[in-house]
Amino acid sequence: AEVRATVNGESATVMEASETDGMWIAAYEFPNLEEKQTDPEKEPEKEPEKDPAADPGTESGKDTVESYKFPFKDVEKDAWYRKDVETAHKNGLVNGKSDTMFYPDDNMTYAEAVKLACAMHQLYHDKKVTLTAGSSVWYSTYMSYALEKGIIQSDLTAVADEKITRSDFVKIFYAALPASEYAVINEVANNAIPDVSLSAKSAKEIYAFYRAGILVGSDHEGTFNPESNIVRSEVAAILTRMFDGSARKTITLR
Repeated sequence: AEVRATVNGESATVMEASETDGMWIAAYEFPNLEEKQTDPEKEPEKEPEKDPAADPGTESGKDTVESYKFPFKDVEKDAWYRKDVETAHKNGLVNGKSDTMFYPDDNMTYAEAVKLACAMHQLYHDKKVTLTAGSSVWYSTYMSYALEKGIIQSDLTAVADEKITRSDFVKIFYAALPASEYAVINEVANNAIPDVSLSAKSAKEIYAFYRAGILVGSDHEGTFNPESNIVRSEVAAILTRMFDGSARKTITLR
């Protein structure tokens, strides 16, 4: 006869029983207990993937989160050159004189101008700036690069630490980009700039920059002041207009 029993609340059939050393050992069958099986065709549930852009702590997240913070305490938010300094710095075209100070009113030296022109040239052609300072004289690598690429026509080491004139600055920077990058957007007649005649030093480059909207002059007549020195805020504006065509200015000389 079939012997049934209840084990842990489940009805079972005793299939076999035996006595060993005074202890009974039984084997049960549970007909009402469904065996839980795993479908081998069913893939295990996956954890939802994490959005790296939402987590700046991951490497991929760092690439998608805007992390630039303007560092210069001496460039006021309402300064006319603020946006130019920010654009130029963000794109690796200018640095501060320290981590937090830009010194917008300081003059620029020939060595500094050559360095920036090299950075502009390399960014344009290689899409990144990899030039670094020389081991003994910091500007030696930039002078060598500028000579090799035709940015300057002669070594400027002798005047490296002197303040650069506005005329010489434009001549150097004109050579940093191809002439095709200076599309004419302004009608500026020959000899229209009051203090720059066509026979003047760097006249070709100066007129090209006016016509391309990179230079606008210091007054409505377009006065350039070619022999005066150039300050760092003005440099940032020129670099930004060279780098970003949408930043160039339309002018009408009176």
